[in-house]
Amino acid sequence: MRIHMLRGVKNKLPKGAYALMLTQYESLGGHPISWSHLDACGIGSARPGITRIVKHPGRYFDRIMRFEDSVFALCPPGPALRPSFVFVLELFRLASHRNPVDEIVAWTALPMTFENMSLVEGKMRLPMLRGEHSPYYQHFRTMEQTIANDLSNWLCNVYLEVRHLSLQELGATEAMLKVPCIAPTPPHCLLPLT
Repeated sequence: MRIHMLRGVKNKLPKGAYALMLTQYESLGGHPISWSHLDACGIGSARPGITRIVKHPGRYFDRIMRFEDSVFALCPPGPALRPSFVFVLELFRLASHRNPVDEIVAWTALPMTFENMSLVEGKMRLPMLRGEHSPYYQHFRTMEQTIANDLSNWLCNVYLEVRHLSLQELGATEAMLKVPCIAPTPPHCLLPLT
C-alpha cells in the first residue's frame, strides 16, 4: 500500500512528528491478525508496516502531510480470506519533549476484499476519524454516521494506492502463508525516534 498524503490537516493536529501504521483486522471492531512467522506489522524489516516519520508544522495553512511511502501486509491466501477482514490505518503522534508517549490521533479502515472476494486494489481516498480505533465501530456505516453527526470527528482524508506484489517481490515464502491467527491485543511495533 502506497500512502501518498493526508489532505485537510491544517492546524487540527499540533506541531510534531507523525507516522502511519497498517494493521490487518479480522473485522472492523475485532482483533488484529498476525502471522506465525512474521511480525504483526509489515513483512520483516525490509518491508515495514509503518511509514517513515513525517514532521507537521501544525499551522493553519499546512493543509497537506506528504508521506509518499509504502507500508506492507501479507494478505491471507484465498481459502483463508473472509469478507470481514479489513486494513486499519492509524496515525500516530510520536513522543517528544512536549508529548511523553506515542499516541494514536486518527484512524481509518478499508475492506480487504471487494464484494466478489478479490483483494482490494487501486487508488483511494479515505476519511480519517479522530481518536483511536475502537470496537464500537462494527460497520462502515457507523464510521459514516459518526462524521455525518458531527463533522469535528473527521480529521482529514488519506490518499493511498493499493497494489498487489508477488511473494518473490516481497521476499516471502510459502511457509509464511500458514493460516493467520487472531491476536488477543493490538500490536505495538512503532519504530523508536532516531
